[in-house]
Amino acid sequence: MAAQVNTNISVLQATSYPNVVYVCNPFSAPPEYNYQPDNFLANTVRIGDIPKVLKVFTCSDPNNGTCENELISSSNYKTVESYSNSVQSLRNAYPGMESLVECQSVKDAFSEILRNHCKPLKRNVTDGLGVNGLSVNDHGVFGSDMDSTS
Repeated sequence: MAAQVNTNISVLQATSYPNVVYVCNPFSAPPEYNYQPDNFLANTVRIGDIPKVLKVFTCSDPNNGTCENELISSSNYKTVESYSNSVQSLRNAYPGMESLVECQSVKDAFSEILRNHCKPLKRNVTDGLGVNGLSVNDHGVFGSDMDSTS
């Protein structure tokens, strides 16, 4: 997402808005996608700070007729503000969630649930976690090298 946004920002910088800043991407390049929350370039802004950047382009009083040069309606600004705050909150929580993947008690709890209590959920959890290279087999064990087809 950040790469596409930054491509669009490059176009804006080249045409009419040279001072628009890039959005920070806290993940390393593929295929690793390691989370690097403090690895921001100087000319980037965190997703949660996007509303601060956009505020100057936002119509502040549409009823007063002062919105001829602004690019963003107040309604769209509020939508962007909500979205960017939500995404930033998820990014802030990511390190804690990432550490759960390596937590043995979490693995054991999911294994117990999937093995003994909720077999239909097994397929959904396997499919969802399989994106990250994790799976659950009939023994209920998480792992990237385990056979998840049984």
